[in-house]
Order: sequence, then C-alpha cells, then structure tokens
Amino acid sequence: SFKNNYTLTGEHDQTVTEGAEQIFDVSSICFHEGFSMQHLQNDIAVLTLSSPVGLSNRVNTVCLPQGGQKVPTGTKCYITGIPASC
Repeated sequence: SFKNNYTLTGEHDQTVTEGAEQIFDVSSICFHEGFSMQHLQNDIAVLTLSSPVGLSNRVNTVCLPQGGQKVPTGTKCYITGIPASC
C-alpha cells in the first residue's frame, strides 16, 4: 500500500467517535490526467482500498459516468470529502 495513505469513511463529527467510522489503507491512487498540484486543478482521484467498505446509512456508493460519456452542462453532481488540512 501507499505509505501513510489511508481513507476514513462514515465520519460525521471529527470530535466524537460515533461508531460508523471505518479506516482503510489505500493500495493505489489514480489521479485525474490533468491534475496539477501547483494550481490544484482537476483535484480528483479514484482510490483502490485494501479491503471492501461496509455500506450503511452513512456510507454508500456513487454513480460514475461510463468512460467517454459526456455529462450535460447543468447536471447536478455531488462530491463529498474532507480537505487534507482538516
């Protein structure tokens, strides 16, 4: 796995352990081909985790478009996450 890279799922309040949290090692990272650390453009990646995530009312899957599929302008898309600075 990638040294010191992990992801946390099910987190809602970082000051309290609520029981839904799951921590996973990251085994690979696929960055957007246009990613630029200098300008933080296209700052999205797909993570491959070391083991399956348990789904719950706090953790679920997302739907991604097929390769080459164009998402119409104005389509509502939702992404969640916690900045690295948190």
